[in-house]
Amino acid sequence: MNRNTAAQFFIACLLVFTTNCTPPDQNTKNAQKPIIREVRNDNGVLESRLTIVNNKQHGKVTRYYSNGKIKSESDYLNNKLSGIEKKFYQNGKVYRTREYNDGVLNGYEYRYYRNGQIKTKLEYKDGNPATGLEEFTANGRKLSDYP
Repeated sequence: MNRNTAAQFFIACLLVFTTNCTPPDQNTKNAQKPIIREVRNDNGVLESRLTIVNNKQHGKVTRYYSNGKIKSESDYLNNKLSGIEKKFYQNGKVYRTREYNDGVLNGYEYRYYRNGQIKTKLEYKDGNPATGLEEFTANGRKLSDYP
């Protein structure tokens, strides 16, 4: 074997060794497939539907009124609220929306009248109110703006 061929063989062996000995990504190694779990009351009525991964809420969670209509929808990442959480009136209209990041309120919270108009608007940063509260009438006219 000449020197050039020996060097190429050594480099090829080194590449194979390093790619095969790299530990697998921790997230894919221990990740389980999502499980959809339904929670029912004593009468068999569906109360909630959760997505579970690695024994944690991870994905969509939907809660229901006893009449079967959606009460709330939220997303979880590793047992912490993440994204927009929506709560609904029993008539199906949105009651409130909130933005979460890693389990902490971050973004806007809106509350709505039953007719769909915005009732209040408030911004949160790191779980605390960041700006003033804005209030509106049921027909959309601004009532107040608190600093």
